[in-house]
Amino acid sequence: MDVLKELKARGFIKQFTDEAGLSARLNQEPLTFYVGFDPTGDSLHVGHLLPVMCAAWLQRAGHRALIILGGGTAMVGDPSGKDKTRTLLTREQVQQNLEGQRPQFLRFLNQEQTTFLDNSDWLLSLNYV
Repeated sequence: MDVLKELKARGFIKQFTDEAGLSARLNQEPLTFYVGFDPTGDSLHVGHLLPVMCAAWLQRAGHRALIILGGGTAMVGDPSGKDKTRTLLTREQVQQNLEGQRPQFLRFLNQEQTTFLDNSDWLLSLNYV
C-alpha cells in the first residue's frame, strides 16, 4: 500500500514540503509517528476523528503510533488565543477523562502497534502546572 497516496486521496493532506522524499521514506521500514490529544472530556469527539483515522491508515501501512495523552497539558488551559479559555480541570478530572478516552483509541488503532504516553509523567515534575 502506498499510504501517502491513500492519505492524499482521502483528503488528509493539503500540501507537502518534499512529497517524493516523504513517499520514499514511508515505503521503507516502519516509522514511529506521534499524535497528541488533550483529555479535556471523558470521551473522544468528532475533532479527534481526523488524527485517529490518519493514524489508523499509517498503521495499516505497517507504521507504529505513539499516542501522547496530554494529562499535563490538559491542566494548563487553552493558550490558543481564543476569546474564552477552557475550564481548568483537576488532576482527578483529567485522570477520569484519560481512563474514558484510552480504550476508545483501540477501537480504531492496532494495540500491538500503539504506545501510549501521558505527558503528565514528565510535565508535572517540572512544577509548572
